[in-house]
Amino acid sequence: MRTSTLRCMAMAAGILALSVAASAQGSKLTGTVTDTNGNPVAGATIRALLPGPGDNADVVTNAKGEYEVPVSVGDWVISVAMKGFAPEHKQLAVSDRLIKGQSLKMDFTLKPADAAAVAFTPRRTPDGQIDISGTWNDNHATGDSINYDLETGHRSAEHYTGRGEKPMPNPEHAIVDPLDGKVPYQSWALAKRNENQARYQNPPGLDYVAGRSKCWLPGSPGFPSSGNPTVLQIPGYVIMMIEFSHSYRIIRLDDSPHVGSNIVLMSGDSRGRWEGNTLVVDVTNMKEQWLDLLGNFRTPAAHVVERWTLTSPTTMTYEATVDDPQAYTKPMKVVFHFNRNNNPNYEIYEDTCHEGNVGVYERVGRHAQ
Repeated sequence: MRTSTLRCMAMAAGILALSVAASAQGSKLTGTVTDTNGNPVAGATIRALLPGPGDNADVVTNAKGEYEVPVSVGDWVISVAMKGFAPEHKQLAVSDRLIKGQSLKMDFTLKPADAAAVAFTPRRTPDGQIDISGTWNDNHATGDSINYDLETGHRSAEHYTGRGEKPMPNPEHAIVDPLDGKVPYQSWALAKRNENQARYQNPPGLDYVAGRSKCWLPGSPGFPSSGNPTVLQIPGYVIMMIEFSHSYRIIRLDDSPHVGSNIVLMSGDSRGRWEGNTLVVDVTNMKEQWLDLLGNFRTPAAHVVERWTLTSPTTMTYEATVDDPQAYTKPMKVVFHFNRNNNPNYEIYEDTCHEGNVGVYERVGRHAQ
């Protein structure tokens, strides 16, 4: 059975791995969802997801906070979402010796959505900003896999075979809304994504090559997962830099309007403000761009609201709500996490990725030229 690892999202209570005796035919998972005071949480959505090809199920808790979902053999991710609470995710491993009809039990205790923001008193910069300066590390397997496939985080078997590598453990699931972990495409956009995915290995032209492969600056929400962000803060501004393709962002902390709609930027136009321990960044004016190497994308109509929340002196959560009315049926929310890099000698390396990369033209052939 494959081993999967999943880091907790937004103050989740932790990962619970259950190895149980198994046949999953006709088996079920039951449990109760409560708040931190022990009160039942009715109407919470439970998503039972078998990563990769497999089964999944959605249910809603009843008035007593109870739920029941069918489970089969495999490595499940059980997610709970409820407005006003931080989402929680746990892992459930079901082996093939479970007695038919046997029930498994998994309870959840949900924390308020703002619990992380009030759990400690952070230090501040001289001008009063919450101090998030320094370098923040994401899990390399997480960022690398999200950039390969935003929806599943899994790299293809061909990727590992071609490089002689072992598959990475299952990383954090970036998309937390919708709960199925899928980009909520309109029908035309889904067809386009599927075409992108079918052609990306042998692209007939540059339109079928990910922006990352062409060394384009990553926009939101791809920027944070493209490298460990280094944050600088000066009065009125937050500046973020990553190694990939010399990428940087300058976030103005004022009420000035966004640039005109006729101006389209790779990384978009950002305006920020502080809400408690959270830096809220409004991003517009982005070029259409793939969100990963497999063709998931957003259009120039996309409006992204990022929330960078300091959850402890050494941890930060990134949440982005992507609203693209041109391509999506509803907004999409992605979440992942960072740990502070405490290495005083850490430096950002110079990345030689640049536009006009000869390797890209060799990959697409003469047709692209």
